[in-house]
Amino acid sequence: MDKPGGIFLRRSEQLTEEDRGLLQTVARVILTDSAETLAEQVERQAPIERKIPRFVPTRALLPV
Repeated sequence: MDKPGGIFLRRSEQLTEEDRGLLQTVARVILTDSAETLAEQVERQAPIERKIPRFVPTRALLPV
């Protein structure tokens, strides 16, 4: 439990909004106990919702 490559269960109400966003950003799978069945959640391919903005460089890269 709680080892790299393992399964992690967390109660969302015990997480800060920032921690929840971070975990959802890096998670490979997010399962919930609401609405859909487990099978429906596993089959679903939800669009990726980015919680953080994409990187936009502020300066041009220098030639190497």
